[in-house]
Amino acid sequence: MEDHFFRSTERQEKLRFALALRKRKSDRAPDTRVPHQLPTRRALPRYLAIAASLIAIAGLGFGVWRLFVYQQDLERGLVALHSAFREERPIEARLSDFNYAPVANQRGLSARVDYVQRDLAASLLLKEVAEHRTAASLHALGQYYLAGREFDKAVDQFKSALALEPQNSKIHSDLGAALMERGKLHLRDSEQGKGIEEFAEGLAHLTKALELVNPPLEALFNRALIYEQIALPAKAEEDWRR
Repeated sequence: MEDHFFRSTERQEKLRFALALRKRKSDRAPDTRVPHQLPTRRALPRYLAIAASLIAIAGLGFGVWRLFVYQQDLERGLVALHSAFREERPIEARLSDFNYAPVANQRGLSARVDYVQRDLAASLLLKEVAEHRTAASLHALGQYYLAGREFDKAVDQFKSALALEPQNSKIHSDLGAALMERGKLHLRDSEQGKGIEEFAEGLAHLTKALELVNPPLEALFNRALIYEQIALPAKAEEDWRR
């Protein structure tokens, strides 16, 4: 503060004047000192320290407030997303932290999806990723795309989130689910080779999720689905029983 902000004589004079006004106002008894006595040059560093502390406290308070608002918006987006798909899930795989809902019996989104909540989730989560590109916001946006069957976008968001938090078991689980669902589409479109590659990559991420701390149960569920897809019924049965 002293080396930069208060380097100029003009700012030093303004600080002395402001401190003198505050002192004058706070004194109830008549001031017996010399009128308009200002801080001396020797006393100035003490006031600079006070000013620096006040600025630091104000900055910290703003940071805490902004972090709270950010977390609140992210949480609101996730609540809206969960609410949109509370009656059924549009894909066979399960997303981490979502309550169980039966899978839809048709391709695409059905009438049982709450479109208002889905669109609200899109608005909040897109805004958060644009303003705060964190692993949590990228993961949440990836879940939105996965629930909407936009698998390419979901995979991109999950991989970006993993680049920031490579040991996050839930991101690995959801990325594995997205790769599996995209692989199933490739099999239907006669791109079997590409579909098998997606299954292999998805299986690797699901297995990684189960090796990390606090593995989500959804990873075990989704891995069993992949084992069924690649005709390994014994391994699928083992995961189902677990």
